[in-house]
Amino acid sequence: MDFKSAPLDTFCQMFRAVFDTTHLGILIYESVEKLLYVNPAGCALLEQAHETLTSRPPRDVLSASAFTTVVAFLEAAQAGQEYVSSWRNSTLTHTRDLLLRGRRIAVGDQTLYYASLQDVTREKRTQQQWQDLQRLFDISPVMFCIAGPDGYFKKINRSFVQTLGYSEQELCSKPFVRFVHPDDVYPTLAEYQKLLDGGHTSVEFVNRYLTKRGDYLYLSWHAVPFGEQFYCSCRDVTAEKHAEAERARITQALEMRNRELEQFSYIISHNLRSPVNNITSLGYLIQEAGPNDPQMPVFLEGITKSTARLASVIQDLSLILQLKQSASDKKEPVQFSELFNAVQLSIQSSIAEAKADIQTDFREVDEMVTLRAYLYSIFYNLISNAIKYRRPEVPLQLLIKSQRMGERVVRLTFKDNGKGIDLKKAGEQFFGLYQRFHNHVDGKGMGLFMVKNQVEALGGRIYVESEVDQGTEFTIDFLS
Repeated sequence: MDFKSAPLDTFCQMFRAVFDTTHLGILIYESVEKLLYVNPAGCALLEQAHETLTSRPPRDVLSASAFTTVVAFLEAAQAGQEYVSSWRNSTLTHTRDLLLRGRRIAVGDQTLYYASLQDVTREKRTQQQWQDLQRLFDISPVMFCIAGPDGYFKKINRSFVQTLGYSEQELCSKPFVRFVHPDDVYPTLAEYQKLLDGGHTSVEFVNRYLTKRGDYLYLSWHAVPFGEQFYCSCRDVTAEKHAEAERARITQALEMRNRELEQFSYIISHNLRSPVNNITSLGYLIQEAGPNDPQMPVFLEGITKSTARLASVIQDLSLILQLKQSASDKKEPVQFSELFNAVQLSIQSSIAEAKADIQTDFREVDEMVTLRAYLYSIFYNLISNAIKYRRPEVPLQLLIKSQRMGERVVRLTFKDNGKGIDLKKAGEQFFGLYQRFHNHVDGKGMGLFMVKNQVEALGGRIYVESEVDQGTEFTIDFLS
C-alpha cells in the first residue's frame, strides 16, 4: 500500500494486530501538544489511560523527564533525523528505564511523528551491574584476570598491569606461561590442566611471574572455571616469601650458631681443660719437689708439651673467630682456573709425591664474585684432603668441575678415587671440629670443619657422598 495516501485510522487498523500484541509502546504524535495514537503497551509503560494520553496535552500527563524526551524527539524528527534516547520514568508505583526510538512519517497528506517505547529496565540494571563489577574489577588492589582454555589472558585489571608493569595488550598477546619462571611452568600447567579436565572446581597455587623490570614476583593464585573461561585472582606474596626465606635463614643461622657454641663448649671442656689441668698439676709437683729433684726435667717437659697444646687450641679458636669476622670482607670476581693454579703451585711437591692426576673442567663457568681467601682455602683443603687420604695402591685421580645450575646457582664438585669413609658411621660428625676418620696420616681434624664453615659463610651449601675404598665426592652450591 501507499502509506503516504492512507488516512491515520486505516494506517493504525492495518497494523492493529501488531500494535495490540507487541511489548513495545507505539505512539503517534501530531505535535508537541497532541498525541494521536497510543497502543495498550504504551499506556502500560506510561501508566496512563488511553483517553488521558490522547485527550490531554503531553505536558499535563507525562512526567518532566518523559516530556523533555518527547520534545527532543519531535524537534529531531521535524529536522528529518532519527531519534534514540533513554530516560528514567518514575510514577507512584514504578520506576522504569524507557528507550524511545522515533522518526517522521507521512500518512496521507499529514506529517506525523512515530515513536516506539521499550522497557529497558532489566538491560539497564544488568548494564549497571556490569559497570559496577567492571569498576570493582579495575579499582581492586587484588589482581584479577580472565583466562581462556587456549592459555591466553582474555581480560586483566589495572592492578595486574601496575604490578607486573606490562600493558594489557602485552599480557594478552602471549600465552601466560611465557611470563612464568621456567622452574614453575610445568607445575602451573599441571594446575591449569586440572581446571581444563573439569575434575576441580578451583585450584590454589603459587608461582613466579616475570615483571617488565626483569625480576620475578611470587604470586598466590586462586582460579575457578566459569563456562569456557577461568576466573582468577592473585596477590603478590613476594614480601611474604622473602620474609619466609629470611626466617629460614635466621633459623639456620641460629642452628649454626648453636652448633658453633657446642664446638666451643667441646673445645673448652675437653681440649682446654686437659692441658690446663696438666700445667696446674705439674706446677704443684714442681713446688713440692726441690730444684735438684731428678724428676724436674720430666716435669718441665710436661709443662712445655701442655703449654704447646694449649697454644694450639687457642690458635684454633682464634682461627674460628677470624673466620666469622672475615665474612664481611669485600667480594671480588674470582676465576676458578686461576685459583686452582695458585693452589697447585703451593702444594706442587705433595702432588708430585702422590703422583696425583688432577683434572679440571671450568668450561661451563669459570668465575664468580666471592671472597678469594675463602675460596682459596676451600680448594686448598679439599685438594689436600684428597692427596692425604688416597689409596696407596691406586694412583690418585681427582676431578674438579664447575657447572651452572639454573640461573643463580654455581656448583663445584671435587671427586676422587681415594679411601672414602663410611658415612653411616661418621653421621653428623663428618664436618665436626677435631673429627678424624683415618689415623695413618697426621692431622687435627680442622680442614673439613673450616671448609664447611667457609662455604656457609659465603652463602653456600656443601654435600658429601662417599664409600669405603670407592672415593669421595664433595658438592658445593653457591648462589652467584
